[in-house]
Amino acid sequence: MKNENPFNESVQPFLDNLLYEIKQITGNQFVGCYLHGSLAMGSFQPANSDIDLLVVLNKTLRKQQKQELAVLFLCQSKQPYPIEISFLLESHLKKWEHPFPYIFHYSEFWREHMEMSKEQVIEESGGKDADLAAHIAVLLDRGITLEGSPAVSVFPAIPKADYISSIQSDYEECLAAYLDKPVYALLNMLRFYWYLKEGCILSKEEAGERALEDCPENMLPIIKKLLHNYQVKEADKQTINKQELTALKNLIDKEITELLK
Repeated sequence: MKNENPFNESVQPFLDNLLYEIKQITGNQFVGCYLHGSLAMGSFQPANSDIDLLVVLNKTLRKQQKQELAVLFLCQSKQPYPIEISFLLESHLKKWEHPFPYIFHYSEFWREHMEMSKEQVIEESGGKDADLAAHIAVLLDRGITLEGSPAVSVFPAIPKADYISSIQSDYEECLAAYLDKPVYALLNMLRFYWYLKEGCILSKEEAGERALEDCPENMLPIIKKLLHNYQVKEADKQTINKQELTALKNLIDKEITELLK
């Protein structure tokens, strides 16, 4: 696990304030806060990356606390960085299961639904999330403990089969969405490829950069465009045509199909 702090001057105050507000709401239920994803792996792109967090509590949240957290994340997320966060119970972490239970979750995917029917969302919050196997595996491999006991003493080791199941589910979604969200989908597909091939957990940016060293020459231009678009603001993105995207998608899918046999 990394010990160094990769945060730039603009991210650190954002994280500090968010953690303070979370602790104010959760009080003595708070056990720890843990960072995974691109920011933890040193590949954070301010224009395009989420801040990915897991919070551990020793008791479940009351309805009022969920309402306060919903207001907090609706106000803070995308100001300027999008937040994806899940709240987990310490007692659940003592016995691993897949999919894993959570007690509250926020991401920008849920913003519109939460704004329109906040009360219903809060009533329904909690459940099981197959993505948590991947989030916890990344945390244990590349993550950062922001506050609390070290992650390795709090979170269980993730079985390889559950990690593959978790990222394979995301991979199937990427196959369907590669034309609508090409940067996210294709770089994530490359992450899955490198894990199956070499057993390494990479960020999207790292997966793309490694592909530049290993891919057929005719795929170099599109991978370079994907990396460029990942690193810049919307106005500076390069156009990638459908044929290029489909060619790379087909190549990655072919390789992954072989690796899964």
